[in-house]
Amino acid sequence: MKKPPFRVMLGYGVWAASILIGIVVTWFLVYIWLDTDLERFQFKYFVLTIISVASITVIWLDYFLDTKILPD
Repeated sequence: MKKPPFRVMLGYGVWAASILIGIVVTWFLVYIWLDTDLERFQFKYFVLTIISVASITVIWLDYFLDTKILPD
């Protein structure tokens, strides 16, 4: 079996890092900055915020690491 190219593996790492950063930043926003809990903030908004933060992060990581995940 052929080994995937380095750029592909870096792309998977960018996605994983973006999702992890999205979870950490959203947790920080909800629990520390807004001083609330998940019941009050609601789970659906928690997930939508994770998706938003992760999307912004993947755009910037793609730009700086030049992984070509997103089309030019």
